[in-house]
Amino acid sequence: MRKSPHVIVAKCLEFIYPRRSEFSARFYDNMFVALPQAKKLFVSDRSQQEKLLFHAIANIERSMMNGKSPDRDLIEFGRMHAHAGVKREYFAVFGEIFLSTMIEFLPNKNRKILVAAWWSSYNEIAEIMIAGMELEKTKKRFEHNVFRKSC
Repeated sequence: MRKSPHVIVAKCLEFIYPRRSEFSARFYDNMFVALPQAKKLFVSDRSQQEKLLFHAIANIERSMMNGKSPDRDLIEFGRMHAHAGVKREYFAVFGEIFLSTMIEFLPNKNRKILVAAWWSSYNEIAEIMIAGMELEKTKKRFEHNVFRKSC
């Protein structure tokens, strides 16, 4: 029986968990090299952001692994990212860098299985978050138009 992508990713994250701080720091170092314009989006304490990153991904994967739908949370998460200035095109870069960092921390894991599981799982998450971002943009446009017309 084949394991679901969410099970595979969640198990990999469990394996990385003892090194989660190091993992998150390495991820952000890699991301800011690949996407330097994203650095300005992180106005909060980086160490706090590093903690949030690992826990957010791990919790989402665990929920999906257990058959729970995190859609509502992901939509809200997407709205928060839109508000922070995250762009749609950042998602592919984020996914690629998160995967390459996982591979770096899991050198003995079957790379082909990990890559397939990650992209299957991540694309599902990213699609819902992007929908949340689009909702936020639509809301802002609507509020802007209503405000302009009422003044």
